[in-house]
Amino acid sequence: KKVNESGTFACINGNKLTQIDDKVIGIDNLVDLIVYDDLIFILNYNSIKNLFNLRGSFQRQVINILKPVKNSKVIDDYDKFERNIRSNERLMNRLISMKRKGISFDDPLSNQNNVQNTIKDFDLDVSYKNGQVIFDESSDKESVLNLISDYYYKTTQNRRKGIVDE
Repeated sequence: KKVNESGTFACINGNKLTQIDDKVIGIDNLVDLIVYDDLIFILNYNSIKNLFNLRGSFQRQVINILKPVKNSKVIDDYDKFERNIRSNERLMNRLISMKRKGISFDDPLSNQNNVQNTIKDFDLDVSYKNGQVIFDESSDKESVLNLISDYYYKTTQNRRKGIVDE
């Protein structure tokens, strides 16, 4: 589809606006990907995710990543916790990203005093009793994920509190 028959096309390169004199191709928004020579240009990630069933693959990764948490029995209703992660695309992607960055889930919530202090210091809406997170009583599900991945911190000099930024 010719789109440059009338008007001007330009691109920004650094702080310079450069007019494009070559022919420009318009691509309909229904196009999900373009294959050109050895390259694949993905224009719609969600379509590709559905085509290759990436959601199913991500859900299997979540199960594998969380096995140590399940085995440690630190979450009272673990199955509900896992279902919550697998049904929430944002939390699922976040968990996988944590693992890729080297976050270990091998020994979650092992220091009960520190867990209780973290919940108190960060004013988390997480219920923690007898060394377990009571998932049903914890309204902030993302805080549970942050807690088991040790994503809360205090700076060494000014003792400022924060959460590791994704």
